[in-house]
Amino acid sequence: MVSKLKEIFRSRKHQDIMLVGLFLSSIIVYISLALLAFIMQIYYIFFIKLILLFLMIALLWFYLRYFKTKLFASILIVIIEAESSLAVLNREFYEFITIYPFLIIFGFYFFFRLKTALWMTLVHLLYWTGATALKYREIQEVTFADRTPDFNMFTTSVVVIILGIFYNISTEVSYEKLEKDDRIKAFLLKEIHHRIKNNLNIITSIFGLQMLSIKKSSNLQQNPYDMLKENKVRIESIAMIHEALYKDYNMEKIDFEEYTMNLIDLINQTYSRDISVEIDSNHISLLTNRVFQLGIILNELFTNSIKYAFDSDKEEEIEISLRKEDDKYILIYHEINNNFSLLEKLTHSESLGMKLIYLTVREMDGELDISQNGGLIFRIEFI
Repeated sequence: MVSKLKEIFRSRKHQDIMLVGLFLSSIIVYISLALLAFIMQIYYIFFIKLILLFLMIALLWFYLRYFKTKLFASILIVIIEAESSLAVLNREFYEFITIYPFLIIFGFYFFFRLKTALWMTLVHLLYWTGATALKYREIQEVTFADRTPDFNMFTTSVVVIILGIFYNISTEVSYEKLEKDDRIKAFLLKEIHHRIKNNLNIITSIFGLQMLSIKKSSNLQQNPYDMLKENKVRIESIAMIHEALYKDYNMEKIDFEEYTMNLIDLINQTYSRDISVEIDSNHISLLTNRVFQLGIILNELFTNSIKYAFDSDKEEEIEISLRKEDDKYILIYHEINNNFSLLEKLTHSESLGMKLIYLTVREMDGELDISQNGGLIFRIEFI
């Protein structure tokens, strides 16, 4: 039984915990009243309380075995109603009453939904109205003093009903909100795990493509240190997506301009450069998956610009724009320089960066167009 009680309290379900509390408190009260009746030598009260004590112990044992809260709450209410009726309608038992009838009402609103609790309250009041009328029929002359306890019980019942209704509504609203929050948290946790898995798969694919390029090449054209540095930036660009999500507490969309500026700062810092970048997007927010894909593309484009397009002694500038036209988006990346030989090199390039760009655009069901007008222009259309 002790292990079952621990299980109840670990579950943190307020109705289960309260029902166990009622059973335990009833057991303690019945023990006290039985001892008191025995000391006072009122043996019929002693035996009644003793029977009720064993009944409560048995009910608690069965409840801890089956955990049917509403069923055992109903049984407990019926037993208390019956005992209260016996005590109130027979003055000999009044001093040994366990729970007054008006307190039973609150149990309706605690263990049952509002509609059910209202019906139970109506039945309860009708029962006690009939029982009280039956009691007065047996009294030949009813005085004001005789009616006072019943009047007090009625007014107290009204107060308890109002409190019970408000308690029921407040707890229902609170627990519905908690359940909704729990569902959202579970969904978000699942979503986070899904995204992390996808990101790790992409990182694995990047390393796989790089290994394939090295295997096909007869001689290693790139310094291993530079390869590691490029992969470091690629992984950090992925991590920035998660940082943006947690910063804004928004698991759906990310501000494109803010993310791009942070990405540019990261790459500039990694390569010890300070290339000016102008971003025009009117603060468009995109789905996280789409920003992630654009992040891969922009990382490769900007890294390529730093390595091949600009001379560190000259003024350098890049323009990035994102706009929405009808049902599609258009991303333009413009390198402002006078190097006219880069376009032909890029169209025949088999570098890892260009492979990633083409693969990502294809994954987006987008279209990539590369042209040259005062520098290279990459134009990507996607939905």
